[in-house]
Amino acid sequence: MKKKNYIIIGIIIILILIGIIVNVNNSKKSEDTIKIGVIVPLTGPLAEYGIAFQNGILLAKDELKADSKNIEFIFEDSQYDPKKSVSAFYKLRDTDQVDLIVDWGVATCEADAPLVKEKPIPYIAVSIDTKVTKNSPYIIRFNYSPEEFSKKTLEYLRNKNYKKIGILKSQLYYMNMIYQEVLDQKNPDEKITLIDNVQTSETDFRSSLLKIKNSDIDILGVFLIGGQINQFYKQAKENNINITTFGTDFFESKPEIEASNGLMNGIVFANMDVSDEFIIKYNNKFKTNSQLGYAGGAYDITYMLLKKVNYKDKDTVINSLKNIKGFNGVVGNISYSESNEDRGFLIPVILKKINNNGEIVKYTI
Repeated sequence: MKKKNYIIIGIIIILILIGIIVNVNNSKKSEDTIKIGVIVPLTGPLAEYGIAFQNGILLAKDELKADSKNIEFIFEDSQYDPKKSVSAFYKLRDTDQVDLIVDWGVATCEADAPLVKEKPIPYIAVSIDTKVTKNSPYIIRFNYSPEEFSKKTLEYLRNKNYKKIGILKSQLYYMNMIYQEVLDQKNPDEKITLIDNVQTSETDFRSSLLKIKNSDIDILGVFLIGGQINQFYKQAKENNINITTFGTDFFESKPEIEASNGLMNGIVFANMDVSDEFIIKYNNKFKTNSQLGYAGGAYDITYMLLKKVNYKDKDTVINSLKNIKGFNGVVGNISYSESNEDRGFLIPVILKKINNNGEIVKYTI
């Protein structure tokens, strides 16, 4: 064989080897470990949410042992602090080199989402803020929208013919969003008054109660967080202030309901639905039913990530999520949708009520 032929064969072999190396480096092998980073508040004022979210993931992963054998979930505690959340994001993306990040919370997603733009990574924002997806095409949202929450809440108020509505609000980004949306959707004959705007650390509501007493409202929206809610109702009773109230998804808290000593019974609020079957198995495993909506949402996200997603590369991950239609989840039928204003999985909202036994049940108008 001529020397020229040897050279050609050698070049072909080198090109083949280069192709093999590139393919190995740029795609996930079936035996590779897929890493999913999860940023949640496991401590701090919103820990009840984060723990429920983590539990939902662990329950689904345990049920899907065969599908999750090569999947590792890495949890980072944000404490619902944007600065800590940003640090957690960098750790997961750059040190742990995860394949996807799931981030819980309006404030933390607002801080972290811009980081996706600087170095793209598939990112699921568990947030009601629809603007978060505008930061990058690699961001997909999973939650209800503030519009849907407010629509369902106002549906209840209008059915009861409440026209003069007061709001006692904690200074939390989430509360600001739903309050603004309620304002935007109110009818001309409805009056909405901001009674007070308190810090998230506030537990003395005597001045707020005096304002409520001197107002002419028909009903009060208690837009407070865990630890504040039961204190508000106890102090209202101590000061002989009787006012009809409604709540937010923070009312889906068993510790808060128990701490109120029955004073939260009868209150209606909007939140995500969750199947009865899920409630039973979740309670059997974790012996609690607090924040079941977000536990169920995490459970559904995990099922989709383990059963529906191809992790070959970041574009394949995003396209896999976009192709999910008609997923029968425990929080309802879920499909990916896209518009100029939003992108992701929009979760249905229903009305719930705390009954006379302190149990959370579905409420039908």
